[in-house]
Amino acid sequence: QTDWSESRYEEIKTILSTFLNQTGFKSQSVSFIPCSGLEGGNLMVDKGKDIIKLLPWYQGPSLIEQLESLRIPKRLYECPMRCAIIDVFRGGFVAGINVIVRIETGFLSTGGKVMVLPSGEVATIKAIELDGERLEYAASGATVQLILQGIDPSYLSLGGVLCDPSQPAPMSRRFQAQLLVFDIKVPLTIGVPVELFAHHSTQIVRLSKLTALLSKVTGEVQKSNPR
Repeated sequence: QTDWSESRYEEIKTILSTFLNQTGFKSQSVSFIPCSGLEGGNLMVDKGKDIIKLLPWYQGPSLIEQLESLRIPKRLYECPMRCAIIDVFRGGFVAGINVIVRIETGFLSTGGKVMVLPSGEVATIKAIELDGERLEYAASGATVQLILQGIDPSYLSLGGVLCDPSQPAPMSRRFQAQLLVFDIKVPLTIGVPVELFAHHSTQIVRLSKLTALLSKVTGEVQKSNPR
């Protein structure tokens, strides 16, 4: 049974606030909501009958109230189409290859063409599905299932990108990144191989240059060209 301890709540809040601030989260963007998934307390607008011990010290929103107050992110509908491949499989009643994608920017339409990167192969969208329902269009922010035709499945892989053939996404073998480093046993040095997780892909990359060491709190340069 939930005891709704204020001291335990404050302890968790203090520990997590320090950690989240160090990792770059702004204090005004973080909320702490005491709730019980097991008993349902303070989850809904009707906060439940088991929160008698919570009411004397917490007058904030329930979990659902807080979620509904979040600012809806701006969708990039007008940008060139870019989709990250989440899963690839065969099946269903329509001939073709099933691909689960997250539409990052732009939109897709049934019958349209998509370029698969990094291979550069082009496929046709036979159908678009969301929760078992056929769609003519799908736009930025949606995760949908595509049925593709005209392409060999070997060209489709997790972490790959679908894009507009007339506006393909730029590709590169080198890129500059800002890394958030926690407690590590082996220091990051030039030439060290590390695992890169991008979308749903995992690749081995090597560090070719260390440009600067930044403060986790302010983002200011603490040291240039560190070893």
